[in-house]
Amino acid sequence: MDIYASDDEKGEEIKRWWRENGRSVVIAVIVGLVAMFGGRHWIQSQKDAADKASMLYQSVVTQVTAGDSNAASEQAQLLFDDFAKTPYAAFAAFEMTSSSIEAGQVEKAKEYLQWIMANANLSVHREIARYRLAKVLLDEGSFNEARELINSSDNQALQSLFVELAGDIYQAEGSEVEARAAYQTTLLTLSQNEPRYALVKLKLDDLAISDAN
Repeated sequence: MDIYASDDEKGEEIKRWWRENGRSVVIAVIVGLVAMFGGRHWIQSQKDAADKASMLYQSVVTQVTAGDSNAASEQAQLLFDDFAKTPYAAFAAFEMTSSSIEAGQVEKAKEYLQWIMANANLSVHREIARYRLAKVLLDEGSFNEARELINSSDNQALQSLFVELAGDIYQAEGSEVEARAAYQTTLLTLSQNEPRYALVKLKLDDLAISDAN
């Protein structure tokens, strides 16, 4: 726009610009408003879902503490059905796993851990479930299944736990050479002031005593 134009010329130029661009401006404003309010609605819906999932998880914990496994299972199932991708669903499955193991329902515990591995949104939850399931299989004497399970993990953060567990599996099988190697590898990943270091070192020392006998 010419700054030296008369008011009438400026007015005509504004009208002309509005005729040419007004439709685009209106559409842009509408789109912006829809995005703004739509975004707010999405955020609120996410918050509402998280609140509901949190309440269901707290209910699971309450029912487990009260010893009502059926009610706890029902609440957990609601989480699995409606809020599977929230952390609360995984938390509930872990809670039900512990409850099932305490009740001697090992198969049920395995089902909960398998559900986490298949459905949890966070990889750390899936890998913790993998580790716990492998321990359950070890306790059952299903050594090959347990080994295959931990060997299929590529999670570096939990790698030392998996290597230590591999040592436990080898030791249970009577494969002491392999168990010793696994424990030695685990110790290399730990500092001496870590609680796990002393535990793994004890396992390694027990193997040496066994060899001596």
